[in-house]
Amino acid sequence: MKRKKNHSFVGKALSVGLFAVVLLAAGCDNGGDEEETLWLKDLANPFIGEWQSEIPSTGNQTVKFNFKQDGTFECTFPAGPNTMTATGGYLVKGNVQVTFLSYDDGVGGYTFEVVDNNTIKVTEIASVNEATGAITPGNTAAFTRVPGSAVNKENKPFTVNHALINKTWKEIATPYQAEYAYNPDGTGTMQFTQGEQRRSFDIAYFAFHDQGLNKDVLVTFIPPMNAFTPYSYTLNGNTITVQEITEVSMGAQGPSAGYGEAITFFTGSELSLWAGTWNAIDQYLDDPAMNSVWTNAVAAIIAAEPAAQVNAAMLKTMFKAMLRTDFKSCVISGNTMQIYHVPDAAGSPAGTITYAYSGIHTVEREEGIQNWFKFTGDAAAGQFKYLVLGPTHQDAPDSMLHFHLQYSAKSFEAATGDDPNWVATVTPSATTIEQIAEDLAEFPWAAFAFMFVPTS
Repeated sequence: MKRKKNHSFVGKALSVGLFAVVLLAAGCDNGGDEEETLWLKDLANPFIGEWQSEIPSTGNQTVKFNFKQDGTFECTFPAGPNTMTATGGYLVKGNVQVTFLSYDDGVGGYTFEVVDNNTIKVTEIASVNEATGAITPGNTAAFTRVPGSAVNKENKPFTVNHALINKTWKEIATPYQAEYAYNPDGTGTMQFTQGEQRRSFDIAYFAFHDQGLNKDVLVTFIPPMNAFTPYSYTLNGNTITVQEITEVSMGAQGPSAGYGEAITFFTGSELSLWAGTWNAIDQYLDDPAMNSVWTNAVAAIIAAEPAAQVNAAMLKTMFKAMLRTDFKSCVISGNTMQIYHVPDAAGSPAGTITYAYSGIHTVEREEGIQNWFKFTGDAAAGQFKYLVLGPTHQDAPDSMLHFHLQYSAKSFEAATGDDPNWVATVTPSATTIEQIAEDLAEFPWAAFAFMFVPTS
């Protein structure tokens, strides 16, 4: 766990002597009843409500916080001669609070202690030992209840509301096979594979839209490790793309952030990642719209290798073998794939196959290691019994979406190994022949010119 930046509203330039004065001054209960039971200490989330703190770094001006049950808070703070209000997110687990506010260095972790029903002593977490979870404390500040504000005496669970809840999200094609589940009360679970063991942790989290970054933000907290990590996430159907927020800084135009590697998770059945109607590309290679592609490809090959012996017919034959697909179109929905021998899934399917996910299939190729998804078909699968699918992708930002697949009636190894030059390819049924021709025109034909030069 990296050292977390100090929370500028809590930790910066706050002296021990001043804290003692603030704490003594806050010792008088707003309710005026010194004998009142210390009920605030019994609440799982004592922060619900409005709180304030005088911060020396703002010239001892008052910063106010309004913590809400939905895992968000509003923070009103000085901004030059004026004040500004921004929305952040937070969680409370045990005696730890974690917050995220892009206008204040991003993520921050704190321990806290209820002093009385109107005062909470908050101490920043300066760092966390990765191996032991031990916390190194930073500066401390007193949060006092805003006079006259509503007082919550009930144990109210978090009631978060976002698109991630009540679903299990699985990491795509990695050896860790991480899974996260998010509950509406701000709790969840995390599972991952470490060596030969499957490990599981209870987590706390919050998710909200950060105005400063204009990003959906997810922050997780693993209690045994005291590890808290912020992420941005983008939801797209049944997948989310997650990036760790590595830093947050303020500039003249507002906050900005640095991000880590993008990781994709999905929910639902594994096969549903490929949901939709798909057309096999090999059926379009004889289309007249492809004529110029083959003509230009031959010219590029001969320009690179004048001794090459190649013509348009040879190229088409080679590509038909390489992209061979034993159906014209297919429809994937849930755990099933329907096979059609006509494009665009017209008419009735020639067969419907139900698949069970069978794990990750790792293939070593010249271009590197590839992780593909394995599916085992039912008794009706025939030659598609052992199906291996690559992720949907584009070769360039404006190119056609497609994915590659291989299959066999014998085994997964046969599907990927019997013919190393074969990779069936399909594209969405909405893809036009013009788009296919444009994509194939960008193929690096010259790089393969050596294949057409006679050896002797």
